[in-house]
Amino acid sequence: QGIFTNNLDGTYSYTFSFDISNVTSPLTVNYNPEYTQRVAFQISGGGYPTMNRNYDWQPSTGAIDSIYSRNMVSEGTCNNCHGELALHGGGRVDTAYCVTCHNPSSSDANSGENLDFKVMVHKIHRGANLPSVINGAEYAIWGYRDSKHDYSTTHLPQDIRNCTNCHDESNTATPDAKNWMEQPTIQACGSCHDNVNFATGVGHLAGAQADNSTCQTCH
Repeated sequence: QGIFTNNLDGTYSYTFSFDISNVTSPLTVNYNPEYTQRVAFQISGGGYPTMNRNYDWQPSTGAIDSIYSRNMVSEGTCNNCHGELALHGGGRVDTAYCVTCHNPSSSDANSGENLDFKVMVHKIHRGANLPSVINGAEYAIWGYRDSKHDYSTTHLPQDIRNCTNCHDESNTATPDAKNWMEQPTIQACGSCHDNVNFATGVGHLAGAQADNSTCQTCH
């Protein structure tokens, strides 16, 4: 419902229909101008080449460089195995675009599964070897046009511990690729080790853990 304007000089402008610093519906978003913000768009269909683009900046300073980022995996890295990864009808092709929706607050209405990118993608790749699946459960996500995608029989054709195959530190497009090792999290670790209950400590040698603040003590 915003205003899209052709500036007639090869550039375009878009004005949101709401105040992005005061979002309350469909859920409240706590706005902090010190945080990195991302705006993203998609072009697809109608015979046009499919394209996803994003722009990151810090509102308090206007800075676009040397700001907080989590660029850990790139479209090109995914396509090394997937050829040309294109989802949701073929219009979603770039991981930087994917995470604008697949963030910690998103979940699948059908299965109840967490759709946070780092959780969902790890679990998809773990597939048949997820402890929950081995114990008889299924891992499925409902996607494009409410279609069910069951990953319970998915087998990664390599060692699951080959983290650098996706998180490539030599790739200039992913300056934060090393986070998998230097900044371990309950969310990332628990995605593959989904039989660990960090809240109670069941399955976790260090016992109960409420958040990620002490992960690096052991890891």
